[in-house]
Amino acid sequence: MAYGYRGLGFVSAFLVVDCILIWLVNAPTSTRVTSPPIATGDQLMITLVLVGAGIIAVLAAIYYKVKPVPANLSF
Repeated sequence: MAYGYRGLGFVSAFLVVDCILIWLVNAPTSTRVTSPPIATGDQLMITLVLVGAGIIAVLAAIYYKVKPVPANLSF
């Protein structure tokens, strides 16, 4: 996933999109660019899911940077 510059670019792009989504979820309703139908009580859970996805992406990037996937996968 993050083996080389292309993989690091994908991880960086994913994290930028993830941060934008977190900002959209937690922005006040009066200043939102788009207004997704999110209840006030669900904002915390959605934010935690997005943060968890970001953490998993970073950990996967570190893991595959240390131990890359072999090219000859035989199932």
